[in-house]
Amino acid sequence: MSTPPSNPRNRSIFQSWMVLPARTRLYLSLAICMVGATGLMVNDYLEKTVMPQMEKEKLEKAQAIANFTKPAADFPPETTSKNA
Repeated sequence: MSTPPSNPRNRSIFQSWMVLPARTRLYLSLAICMVGATGLMVNDYLEKTVMPQMEKEKLEKAQAIANFTKPAADFPPETTSKNA
């Protein structure tokens, strides 16, 4: 592999990465992996807690709309009083 250019503006991203000391690259890689793993765990937690609440609210809203828009044939017939 050739030596990276001395001017940092002329380096590629890979060349700039390879110029960093091995320990620094290791720490940066571990930090990126930890951020990703934390994001996955937070996402799983939120899916288990927030999503059921949202689905329950959607179901209640759908039932309210369905009850409001029922056709008249679904309701029991009204009894009319003979005294009226």
